[in-house]
Amino acid sequence: MAQPRGKHERAVLVPQLFNDILARLPDLPQVRAISRAARALDRRQDVHAVWLGGSFARGEADRFSDVDMRIAVSRDDLNAWQEPDWPELFGEAAVGRQLLRFAETSFLHHLILSGGTIIDFFIQSVDHPLSRDAQLIISCDGPALAERIRAADQPAPTDLPAADPQQLKAAIEEFWITSHKHAKVLYRKLDVMALIGVERERALLMRLWYAWLTGKDLGGQRPTIHLFSQVSRSLQAQLGPKALSVLGAPLATRRDILGWIRLVRDEVSSVGRSLAAAHGFAYPQELEQTVRRCWAADEPLLDGADETP
Repeated sequence: MAQPRGKHERAVLVPQLFNDILARLPDLPQVRAISRAARALDRRQDVHAVWLGGSFARGEADRFSDVDMRIAVSRDDLNAWQEPDWPELFGEAAVGRQLLRFAETSFLHHLILSGGTIIDFFIQSVDHPLSRDAQLIISCDGPALAERIRAADQPAPTDLPAADPQQLKAAIEEFWITSHKHAKVLYRKLDVMALIGVERERALLMRLWYAWLTGKDLGGQRPTIHLFSQVSRSLQAQLGPKALSVLGAPLATRRDILGWIRLVRDEVSSVGRSLAAAHGFAYPQELEQTVRRCWAADEPLLDGADETP
């Protein structure tokens, strides 16, 4: 990799001096790795800019926040950053790593350092498009690149789309179809497999609850901690203990599983009908009735077995 440059060769084109920027970071365990990497990167002649994104750039970081560190290099230097020397950069070994490629001119190292800090270390070419997100420039070579980074410092869109009636109806239908398959799985004494369906139904119920409470739809959104922090706060604030009592009901025995299926069916039936009335679509009543009728007929074959199959 490229040799370090002297400090006099780089102009830090940000309002504060380099050390001031690092000093203003919050007093959190991750800052040690950030400061070490920032200084090491600032000395490299192949690194044209170093900046932070995410919660550290927004001023919202806590002791469990990931570190979103980003660097810009020339296209010719990209390959050299596929296997960096992590202890040299962060002062700690990377005990776990995923390499995620997004384009020919960008990739991400998702790291867990030996001290437990999670680092999303993003490498891009200087001409690669910048993500729309909070950006905190630590070091930069020239005014044009600095201005591009600053221009990208805009809040990422967090508002979810308004719920679409037909998509909500499809989600409710998906729930009842998935729920209908529980009988097959439980009859065959595949109780552990039933938990796969339970997990899917939990996600569908959260989506329906959120649409009912906010008029917004989670469908099609990538499940991230950032997104589900927003969803969880909304559900906890408006549903109170009910959210955990339904989603987290025990599933240690077959009777637990059967009880959970009944509980969630009743909740989806209630919320689904409210959504249908509010958004003007026809609730799939015949589908629900069919599932419940078949379940009632078959339940004697499914119930009464607490022992592990």
